[in-house]
Amino acid sequence: GARASPVRIDSPGATAGRTAGAAITAIDGVPVRGGLGLFNTVKEKNGADFTLKIVRDRKTLTITVTPKKGIE
Repeated sequence: GARASPVRIDSPGATAGRTAGAAITAIDGVPVRGGLGLFNTVKEKNGADFTLKIVRDRKTLTITVTPKKGIE
């Protein structure tokens, strides 16, 4: 998995309830292998919605992410 970095208050991650320190373990059911793997997989989604499986406070959650256009 990959650890979530600090979250900007106005970011899509904050809107979805993501918090710093959460472990992102999968994208669309595919295991994430580190930060670079997370970055590359999200980039390959090319702006399409996807789901994240995260572990936060010892609980596993699945959230849907809608990328915000114009953010690199």
